[in-house]
Formats: sequence, C-alpha cells, structure tokens
Amino acid sequence: MPSPATLLTPREGRTQTDILGELARAQFDEGEQLRQRELVDRLPHSKGAVSNNVGKLADTGLVVQEDHRYRIDEVALLDLYREHVDMYLARERADGPFDDELDAVNDQRTETKRQLPDLFAENELLVSVLATAFIDSTGS
Repeated sequence: MPSPATLLTPREGRTQTDILGELARAQFDEGEQLRQRELVDRLPHSKGAVSNNVGKLADTGLVVQEDHRYRIDEVALLDLYREHVDMYLARERADGPFDDELDAVNDQRTETKRQLPDLFAENELLVSVLATAFIDSTGS
C-alpha cells in the first residue's frame, strides 16, 4: 500500500485534491457519502480521471469504499498530515557558523516530534481543520 504522503503528486494532485475536497464536503458538511457517479457529477474531471484517482486514494487507505460509497478515513487523514509535519521537523545537519543555534532548533524539533502521537491521536478538531482545508482548496 503506497503512503498517503507520497500520493499527491503534482500531475495527479489537483484531481485527487478535488476528490478529497468533494468527499470532505459531503462527509463533514452534508453528512453524506458519495458514489463515484456523484463525484463525477460534482467535479470538472472526466469519469476516467475520477475513477483512476479514487482508486489510487482507496489503495492508500485515505479513501474507503463501503456499499459503493466513498468516505475519507479520518485516521488515515491524520496520518497523512502527521507524515507531512514529521518531514518538516526533520533534523538538519550542523556544520557551519550557526551550529549552536541549529542544535537548539534541532532539539526543539526532536521534542515536538515526541509529542506528535498524542497531538494526532483521534483529534476531531484537527480532522475538521484538514477537511475544511480540502473543501476550501476546491475553490467552490
């Protein structure tokens, strides 16, 4: 199963972001789960593009299909964001005139990374913020 963090490539990222935005709108704003046909009707992408990219999203576990309807898996969504934050917090090599300052930053990054599991565990507020970001990214 591919990692959700490596999924949103520039070429297919717009279609996948649009799909996630519509699924988030339906799931979190409207309390619904959409069929693939409904996604196609809501999006400016071809049936083939939607089908292909919904399949890729499902392969990662970010999108789950139940009874021919799709929903965003909230745990996978939090995992995706945690992976991005984790990559941002990677330690940098210290080998220059600012070694002491960089060491202090690296120590803070390490401490923050230790807190990530608690921060991302079943965090409804963070799920809501991420869902809103996907919805807003569709521009509609």
